Amino acid sequence: MSDKNLLEAYALLRSVTPFEFDCGKLCGASCCNGDENTGMILFHGESEMFSGDEGFKIKSNGENDVLICFGKCDRQKRPLACRFYPFYPLIHERGGRIRFDVVNDIRGAASCPAVYKGLKPKAAFKRAVKRAALCLARDAENLKILRETAEMLRDLTKLRQSLNGGRGSSHPVRLTCRFCAPSYRDGFRQV
Repeated sequence: MSDKNLLEAYALLRSVTPFEFDCGKLCGASCCNGDENTGMILFHGESEMFSGDEGFKIKSNGENDVLICFGKCDRQKRPLACRFYPFYPLIHERGGRIRFDVVNDIRGAASCPAVYKGLKPKAAFKRAVKRAALCLARDAENLKILRETAEMLRDLTKLRQSLNGGRGSSHPVRLTCRFCAPSYRDGFRQV
């Protein structure tokens, strides 16, 4: 990825947050309390940004680099996946055109009150996430990550719906699996 596109994505998310409040206060910042095997997938070009930083550890999961944090970081140094969370830019492609919807990241449904309570992000945050995702999509490797993650999120939603017996959200099966979420119409709750 050209540094310009990566830096542009970071700049778009530098000063915008999903909510008017610190959502980490709802859950004790559970998204920042991982372990040696829990982290955020890095987009192409980000590994170099975090290499050698004492506050982080980079592991490879075979296909992507994953950034492990230890619960405390300079918010200005967070990777893009952390800046998107608890939402994700879900890619849609049609007729050679790409667009993104900002959806709840269902991987956080068991630990993130913002996801399981269906809190809506600020409009400025949604615009910034969509624009940052378009910057990332200019690079073939990042476009691949965006596509694969979208496929995984759709598969997780289908799994959740099948576990729910195809019923709507009025009859949800409660799961504590960190990869499953409340039932969403058509797979995703638009935010």
